[in-house]
Amino acid sequence: MIAYHPTAKTTFNIRKEIKENKENLTLRQQTKKYNINLSTVFKWRHREDFKDKKHGAIKPAKSISDLEEHIICEIRKTTLLPLDDLLDVVKGLGIKITRSSLARALQRNDLSNLSKYIKSLNEEDKPSHSKFKEWEITNSY
Repeated sequence: MIAYHPTAKTTFNIRKEIKENKENLTLRQQTKKYNINLSTVFKWRHREDFKDKKHGAIKPAKSISDLEEHIICEIRKTTLLPLDDLLDVVKGLGIKITRSSLARALQRNDLSNLSKYIKSLNEEDKPSHSKFKEWEITNSY
């Protein structure tokens, strides 16, 4: 089974007909016949393969090296800096990285949530919560 692009208006057979053009139709005549765009007809006339090509990035680009990522992770573990402060420190070291790339690097290494690494407060340091005052229920209608 051939996998088509989700918004494809042409099938394998139509693409083959466009390529072979046995009726000697012009580009515009083929656009009207198949109810498709002029650039689509042009594309299938010049393409050797009738399969849809993969869209998007072939391999996701990684903006930093493994060594730089390791350095960033160690800084995060030892200093427990928030994201924006960590970004300033990392840029100060000469590592060229964007804020979103830094966040993704921290997420890959399970360091995006600092609550795992910050020691919990002592029980006496935590604020005490008092109960609500109890009131008698009365019918005052």
